[in-house]
Amino acid sequence: MNIEGFLEGSYLNHKKKIPLFDDVGIVMKYPSLDAVKEMEFMDHTDAEQVFKIVVQCIDYIYDDEQVYYAKDSSKEELNQFLENLTQEQFRSVQEFFETMPKLSKQVSYDCPVCGHHHEKVVEGLSSFF
Repeated sequence: MNIEGFLEGSYLNHKKKIPLFDDVGIVMKYPSLDAVKEMEFMDHTDAEQVFKIVVQCIDYIYDDEQVYYAKDSSKEELNQFLENLTQEQFRSVQEFFETMPKLSKQVSYDCPVCGHHHEKVVEGLSSFF
């Protein structure tokens, strides 16, 4: 893979620091391997499941005076913070996940049984497990 191919894609706009309003923002961290597995099989329309993953990925919330580390806050406090975001603000948080770098590879192969040529994109944990 050449660097030009690697640099293409939406993750060029990827940001861990997400300003929300005035001097308030959130800094995200990448999900754990367990969270990534959970994300691949979850119902993305279930707000409770989505919030659970987002809460796991909050590193800290900041304002112009202080930093509030997620590890020092309860899940309920973090959920309440997320619930109070506008749709536009939450969309900014969602973009963190959508633009997160990931490995993918297009694979070409001929089926030994039927002889047909196939092309498939291998991406995410579900392609390997």
